[in-house]
Amino acid sequence: MSESMTFQDTMDRLKLCVTDDAKKSVSFRMHTSEYGRLRVLAEKLKARDSVVFRFLLRVALEQCRPLYDNNANACDRLRLLAELGPEFATFFNFDTSRLEETFLPETLEPRIKIEEDDLGLIAAFGTSRELVRKRLEKLLNVEHVGDDLHAVLHDYLIEKYLTNGSDACTKTVVEATSRV
Repeated sequence: MSESMTFQDTMDRLKLCVTDDAKKSVSFRMHTSEYGRLRVLAEKLKARDSVVFRFLLRVALEQCRPLYDNNANACDRLRLLAELGPEFATFFNFDTSRLEETFLPETLEPRIKIEEDDLGLIAAFGTSRELVRKRLEKLLNVEHVGDDLHAVLHDYLIEKYLTNGSDACTKTVVEATSRV
């Protein structure tokens, strides 16, 4: 993926239906607690709710770029799966096959195959954290994995599939971490 590609370049490439630069009005429902957090953030930033919301939407879309960017490869998608897979599985009720179909379709290169048990860990995150905890403790051969299961699962997936698992992705991980 080209680092110099701007968000507008990506939008142009995707040939979205938006034909002008005018802002579009969108209506949606938001849970009261989410709106409360948005209001608190807006107050802290001394900005309007709508401006903060647009900022958060832009950040979220950028974070999900590997799902809509034609230049993204399997390594980019795998990083996103490690980072946000549990949220996708929980929010959209994705099972293992839907996770694999969404994040790592067979058409992506390099071809990376994630073990069914690991996809199951991600899918189970929203429904049974205790099951996820026990499976991670067994996989990592530890008595207690800590309270931040999401971070432990993320680190496990990155270590297994991106750092040591796939030679095709190892180089991109090293390059990405050296930029930080």
